[in-house]
Amino acid sequence: GGDSGLFATAPSAVINSNNNTASLVFVTAPDANGRAIFETVLTDIPTDGTLSESTSPRTFTRLINAVNDPPTFDRAPNPVIVDEDSGLYFAVWATNISPGPEDESDQTVQFDVSIPSGAEDLFSQLPEVADDGSLRFIPARDANGTVDLMVTATDSDGASGNPDLLRIQINPVNDPPV
Repeated sequence: GGDSGLFATAPSAVINSNNNTASLVFVTAPDANGRAIFETVLTDIPTDGTLSESTSPRTFTRLINAVNDPPTFDRAPNPVIVDEDSGLYFAVWATNISPGPEDESDQTVQFDVSIPSGAEDLFSQLPEVADDGSLRFIPARDANGTVDLMVTATDSDGASGNPDLLRIQINPVNDPPV
């Protein structure tokens, strides 16, 4: 009984004749959770010509608990290239944003952008990735250089994905003489 779709490998009993024990072995399906009920019967099939013997049926219930999977997304290619003094940069950087499998679809996803110490001077508005995946920042006046930022997606139940690299390259511009 229960949900047979819970398993990638069907449960089976493994007998250890050295210590006369049995183990129920199975592999759960990805993102599966729920209750499964098993009935097992152990049968001894002798090799000496005597009759086989079986145990009475025994019922096991296994509860496969849900876990909070980390959110996922696809990022734009690196680097993001802008010229110094170019003003507000605004573009979609993260797409296909997902809080996890179907049973986590009610969760939301937020992005955290980690900026290395000292790199803040490249920006008059620090880079941020909004919940919809849009990246925005403003380069600081007359600032140029390349910086590697790390972006981490976290769902509303606290699971975080692996940090993703966001490289921003701010190109120098030859300013007119004053």
